[in-house]
Amino acid sequence: MKPGLFAVLCLALLAPPAAAAPKNAPDPAASAREEAKQHFALAEAALAANRYDEAIAEYRAAYELVPRPGFLFNLGQAYRLKGDSRSALDFYKKYLAADPKGKAAPIAAIQIRELTKKVAEADAAEAARKAEADRLVEEQRKADEAKRAKSRKAFQDGPTEPPGGAVGPSPSPAATRPARKGRGLRIAGLVTGGAGVVMIGAGIAFGMKASGLADEVAEQYDPDKVDEGESAESTAIILYVAGGAALVGGTVMYFLGRRAGRERVAVVPSVSQDQVALTAWGTF
Repeated sequence: MKPGLFAVLCLALLAPPAAAAPKNAPDPAASAREEAKQHFALAEAALAANRYDEAIAEYRAAYELVPRPGFLFNLGQAYRLKGDSRSALDFYKKYLAADPKGKAAPIAAIQIRELTKKVAEADAAEAARKAEADRLVEEQRKADEAKRAKSRKAFQDGPTEPPGGAVGPSPSPAATRPARKGRGLRIAGLVTGGAGVVMIGAGIAFGMKASGLADEVAEQYDPDKVDEGESAESTAIILYVAGGAALVGGTVMYFLGRRAGRERVAVVPSVSQDQVALTAWGTF
C-alpha cells in the first residue's frame, strides 16, 4: 500500500463529529484536529520525498494531537521504508491492537508476518556473529594462557641443552676479541730480537769482509789490508756478541708476551753478502 493511499483514511478520521460545537464557542478538539491535519500533510510530503525521519516526527506530532489508530499504521509504514524493521513491527502491532477491524488491518497483518521473520533472521545472524566473536576471543585467551604457561615452565626448568651438545651463554664481544695481554712485551721482544738479528747479520758481513782481506793478504802482503782485516774481524766479534745477546733477550721477552697473550708470531732473518733483512709475521 502506497503512503499516499492512506491519507484519505487519516483525513476521514480527522473529520469533525456530526454534533459540532456552537459557532461562537471555542472548540479545542477542532483546533487540535486542524493542527493534526497540518502535521499529517507535512508527513505525507516528507514520506514521498524519502525524508523518513521528518515524516516520522510529523506523524508522531499528529498522533499526539489526535490519537487515532491510522497514525500508528502510518508510523509503521515510515519505519519500514526507513529500514527500521523492529520499530515498524512494533507500530503495526499497535495499530492492529487499537483497530483490529480497520481498513489497513490486512496490510498490517501481512507486514507483521514478514517483519517478524525478518527480525528473527536478523537476531539469528547477530547471535551467530556474537558467538563467533566470543569463540575468537576465547581461542585467543587460551592461546595467550598456553604461551604464558610455556614461558613459566621454561623459566622453572632453566636453560635446556639443544641436540649436539650444550651451549653456554653467548660470549661477550670483549671475550671474542683476541687477547691483548702481553702485547707490549711481545713487541719489545720482536724489536730487540730484530735488532739482534740485524747485528748478527752485520757481524756476518764484517766477518766475510775480514776473511776476504785475509785471502788478499795471503796472496800479496799489504799492511793496510792487514789492519783493515783485523778491524773488521773485531767489529764482527762485537756484533756477534751484541746481536746474540739481543736476539736471546728479545726471544725471551717475546715468548713471555706470547705466553700471556697466546698469539703467534714468526721471525725469520735473512742474510746475504750485500744485505741483512728481518722478516716477521703473525697476529699483534
